[in-house]
Amino acid sequence: MREADDLPARDPSGYETLRRYVNATTDAVADHPPDIALETYQQHDPNWRLRLLSRAEFMEQVFFRVAYKLKATVVMFNAPFDLSRLAIGYGKARGLYGGGFSLKFWDEERFRPRVTYKTIDSKRSLIGFSQPSQIDATDFDHDADGRPRAFRGNFLDLRTLAFAHTNTGHSLETGCEAFGVEHGKQQTERHGMISDGYIKAYLAAMGIKPVLQRQPDIPPEVLGWAMSSFYGGRAECHIRRAHLPVQVLDVTSMYPTVDILMGLTDVLTAENHRHPRSRGLRRVLWPAPATGVGRPPMSVYPPLPNIIRVA
Repeated sequence: MREADDLPARDPSGYETLRRYVNATTDAVADHPPDIALETYQQHDPNWRLRLLSRAEFMEQVFFRVAYKLKATVVMFNAPFDLSRLAIGYGKARGLYGGGFSLKFWDEERFRPRVTYKTIDSKRSLIGFSQPSQIDATDFDHDADGRPRAFRGNFLDLRTLAFAHTNTGHSLETGCEAFGVEHGKQQTERHGMISDGYIKAYLAAMGIKPVLQRQPDIPPEVLGWAMSSFYGGRAECHIRRAHLPVQVLDVTSMYPTVDILMGLTDVLTAENHRHPRSRGLRRVLWPAPATGVGRPPMSVYPPLPNIIRVA
């Protein structure tokens, strides 16, 4: 069982709950009750015990030793999502995985690989280990001609395998049902229910406090301007019930993309807000006439979180 690295300090009560569960389960398996599903583990390993590991301990003691050093197969469902939950950083992948992501799992990466993946579509992804800056001789793989090469890993994504066998895109729940898995995905009655407390807890974890708590002296009219300046996207249909040629114009993940480009998280977590001069913003919004239309430079976005009056 894996827990977040900072869980003991961030949520001592939650950590203690996990620890008690591990101890109780281990004691129960040791007593060999006939109806406990976990006893099946001991059919393969009589010394099996459930352990509670931090993310860092799991990555070093299990993932690195078994998946990389011993070259075992890593089995997941929707692998990119599972792997991203374990990562502590990311970057852009290169080479075969260009256009994808490079996930970082260790602070010291000299002998530790990253995992790179590139999504092909909603069912398939290319996944493999990157080459560390230094490699132990025992960690090399070999090509068909016997020449040494960096070990790329053995990754099996059950989402892709299920699609290959059924030609149907499955979730974990429906996949377990389709293949008759005895212990499939479990449901919980309350997890994921949105409430005021749920939202407040997430905002607190992100370091986001109400504006008036961070800056009580902000003028009400300025706060009102900011609240009324939001403009959400919309779709319009000017010609209905007629077959016409169309062009799809869409942006994937529009809101998180805008958030990152404009640095809006800084606005939500800043201790106070000031009113910068609008001269620089005018140059961004009304630049000199351009000779063509292209992708705007990244420098365009940071000045945009601002309030101006358009006369």
